[in-house]
Amino acid sequence: MAELVIRSSSGDEQRIQLEQEEYVLGRDPTVSIPLRDRKVSRQHARIFLKGASYHIEDLGSVNGVLVDGVPFQGSRKLAPGNEYDVGGFLVLYVPGTQDQQRAFSFTGKTAPFADQEFLLPQGELEVGRVDGNAIVIPDTSVSRNHALVVVTQRAVTVHDLGSSNGTLVNGNRVSKRTLAPGDVVAFGNVEFEFQASGPSAVKLPAALGILRDTSSTSKVAIFLAGASAALLIGTLVYLLAGGPGASIAPISPREYRHEIEIDESLKRANSAVHDEDWEEAIECCLAVFVKDPIHVRARDDLKAVTRNQEHSRALQRAKNELENRSYRAAITTAMKVPSTAYYAEAASRIASSARKQLVSRLVERANTACRRQEWSQCQEDAIEAFSLSPQSLELLSLIEQAETAMRSQEIEFSRFKRPVTDENLQFFARHSDPRVRGAVSRYIEDDLD
Repeated sequence: MAELVIRSSSGDEQRIQLEQEEYVLGRDPTVSIPLRDRKVSRQHARIFLKGASYHIEDLGSVNGVLVDGVPFQGSRKLAPGNEYDVGGFLVLYVPGTQDQQRAFSFTGKTAPFADQEFLLPQGELEVGRVDGNAIVIPDTSVSRNHALVVVTQRAVTVHDLGSSNGTLVNGNRVSKRTLAPGDVVAFGNVEFEFQASGPSAVKLPAALGILRDTSSTSKVAIFLAGASAALLIGTLVYLLAGGPGASIAPISPREYRHEIEIDESLKRANSAVHDEDWEEAIECCLAVFVKDPIHVRARDDLKAVTRNQEHSRALQRAKNELENRSYRAAITTAMKVPSTAYYAEAASRIASSARKQLVSRLVERANTACRRQEWSQCQEDAIEAFSLSPQSLELLSLIEQAETAMRSQEIEFSRFKRPVTDENLQFFARHSDPRVRGAVSRYIEDDLD
């Protein structure tokens, strides 16, 4: 059985047998393989079974995943001899030779496939009467979508899909059954004997992996028999591996093209993000989903890019509002961009500029109102300005001046509750006359006029 060897920077080592289809590595204690270190993200990477091989994929971690010291994008097939760095932890892949050489097959016992051998590639194989299934059985007793055969490195399980005549194992109707060597499986009236073989001279599982489709359910029927199958497989292995002496990787040409196209889409998405072309980035992420609907990185990237697009539009609205001197609207719109967002700094600058200009406008209006002895308007404008610039002593003085005048003239108003700070208390203690406080505060703020 294949294993992961994980070594920490202190030299501690753990070994994990790969028995599941997916593992998540990260700092979060709830993940499959917890790695306790600050350099490890909460969900840093995942290792998952794809076809006949385990792959590793970065989950948008801060420090990424490195292969032999080099960062990569997308997913990579785990290969023995490579070192995978996950937040400072060294991950090594040790393949299980026994599992790699194990092969499963169906041998037909009745027409129309009597004595023919069906070699089973790893994955989910649909069985049915019509084209489009992985295993097509042209017999009226077989339903259009009859059963699902799930092939892993260790076992083969049959699932009946609600067929009319049922799926039988050794004469007993089943809904789900893990097969043992020698079991007789019947889809309707068509019977097969299940076999599990050991080491093979032509490495049948790897060779069949070359022919297998990589979609969630294989769509390519692989009906091979006897010496012709061995000859065909041997030829394909020779051609696809590059001739004598080349290493044989259990990956099909279609799977290879599939992964290359995904990587290209992710690269285009990254380039679009760099150019802040969010529409292009979204299209590239959606292109990945067409080929891999559960691609983790594309899913996370799409969420981030969509958020960035929304924030970009909000930023542009805020800019327009600032240019049109709609300062309150510009502040409200800019504040919709979170402080952790891509455009947070730009939004903060717009909000700050709008706030500063709105305060300047309100202070000017408050001073004008005070000069005209329009005390209610003076207090109202000064209070709003103070809410945007709570450190302004000038505004506190204007508010107090307006309220003092309204009290003396018996004008009804809501008293402003001043924030009490040590600095304000000391300032008010030093300058009891509100007109003096106003003059001093304006001097402090370089308003020499």
